[in-house]
Amino acid sequence: MVCHSAMKYLGASLSSDGHIEAEVAQRLGCAAQEFKKLKRIWNHCNISTKFKFTIFMACVAQKLLYNLESAWLNKALLHKLDGFFARCLRQILKISHSYISRVSNKYVLQQFRAPALSSIFLQRQLLLFGEIARLPNEDVVRQTVFHEDGIDIKLALDKRRGRPRKIWNQEIHALAM
Repeated sequence: MVCHSAMKYLGASLSSDGHIEAEVAQRLGCAAQEFKKLKRIWNHCNISTKFKFTIFMACVAQKLLYNLESAWLNKALLHKLDGFFARCLRQILKISHSYISRVSNKYVLQQFRAPALSSIFLQRQLLLFGEIARLPNEDVVRQTVFHEDGIDIKLALDKRRGRPRKIWNQEIHALAM
């Protein structure tokens, strides 16, 4: 069993091995608590589902995604975000779990005309990537991501054993091209 140390810095959980799973799990837990609080209020008053969705996006989804765009999330973590998002939207629409109701998550998203949370996350990553690309060449953040006088991405030179780890700036650059 491998023991990894972690610490809390500015409210974020930093792991010694660089993995982000604990931070995402913590954020999902906090977002679920916020959604429970909102649900208690919604059950006792007559609010339209459109307004509930607006409040949900402003309070819960923004808290979940806040400052997460600089992290690389693998497919499993993106599916967890999408699953949480669909589960909350189902509760707003009062639709039971898909196994029981046979209503797909795609249908639930269409009811709100909303993209998946992973798509919103990708848009935020692209915005961050664009902001970094527009920084002056002397900026330290830009120098860590790009080569001088261009938008060619710096690649990690140190080779590790095993499959190469994915870096968010390389993936965003590949999607943008």
